[in-house]
Amino acid sequence: MRRFHHLFAAALLLSAPACTFFPDPNQAKVDERNSLSKKIAGAQAEKGLNDAERASLSQMSSLLASGKPFDGNKISNDVAGIEAAVARRSVTNAGQEIEKDRREKYLFRHPKTTPAVRDLIMQGKVAAGMTTDEVVASWGEPSRKYRPPGDKNAPEQWIYTRETYLYFEGGKVTTLRGWRQ
Repeated sequence: MRRFHHLFAAALLLSAPACTFFPDPNQAKVDERNSLSKKIAGAQAEKGLNDAERASLSQMSSLLASGKPFDGNKISNDVAGIEAAVARRSVTNAGQEIEKDRREKYLFRHPKTTPAVRDLIMQGKVAAGMTTDEVVASWGEPSRKYRPPGDKNAPEQWIYTRETYLYFEGGKVTTLRGWRQ
């Protein structure tokens, strides 16, 4: 009876697929290669890739297809870096579109804006003599506004960044400090 159990166990072992008990040592690399190929294909489908990014993804894809040794971590990080760069550009472009839209709306609502101020607003610039509304159209709202307490005649200070200050008197820009021209 004992012999029968051994023969039965041996028959089970022989009939079982080899990978169940003895995994293919190359399968992990094959799986990694397939996973990276899918990542690269996904990145190649992204809109907004520049020529250098396209070329880099193409080289990575060719390396994986060649069967040559590869550094999976490096490829994965490179693909993630390209995807992040595309996302950053997309956000930047969206921000620029929002700014352009704000400028165009202001100019549409204020058709009597002088050509010189109109050009400054469309370029995202500010100059002495512009009104508070024109500055908001050009640069948007400041991060802070400040007027010394108790002095209604003191110039109002608008702060855009740590280095960018505008001073207003009578509702018009009088001084620009560290402006982003």
